Amino acid sequence: MANADRLKALLTGFIRAVTRQVDYCARYPCTVAGQNADGTLELVPDSPKFVGLSKVKYRPGIPGATLTVASGTRVLLGFDNADPSKPYAEGWDQVGTVTELDVNATLIKLNSGTNGVARNGDSTTNGTLAMTQVPDGGGTGIIITFTYTPPVGSPLTVGTIHLLTAGGTATAGTSAIAGQINSSSASVKCG
Repeated sequence: MANADRLKALLTGFIRAVTRQVDYCARYPCTVAGQNADGTLELVPDSPKFVGLSKVKYRPGIPGATLTVASGTRVLLGFDNADPSKPYAEGWDQVGTVTELDVNATLIKLNSGTNGVARNGDSTTNGTLAMTQVPDGGGTGIIITFTYTPPVGSPLTVGTIHLLTAGGTATAGTSAIAGQINSSSASVKCG
């Protein structure tokens, strides 16, 4: 029996040594305590098996994307190839805040949109304001007409001035100048 007990003890020790990394095959819920300047995370695992983990790389779930997340955001902790020296964070919880999302993509669509998104500095089409003059028909002066043509729609007369050789009348009008964006992002579309 002594040999059987000894063999059992050796086998038990071997199994424990081989399977001690089983914990590193699982994923563990964590809270983000902070984010470092290089983008890595400071994590506080829920499990008492781990102490806080520092400089943990994250996988955003979208190739070419980077995230800035608020402290308190929930994430899962895993280990590449069950190696405790290769921690990573992924599987973001729906509760939490992404304070910035940077996606390196050729095209981003929001709500299946097809219209380009306007950006600061994009140019606009605001229509034209024209002044024309014609003789007044009586031979005593000219009529100056101001016409605004919006980007879309019919021209509007915004004012006229009747200039006479002696005295005269003038009428004036105003019209809001509305703009229409004529350039936008080719890579971000929204609906």
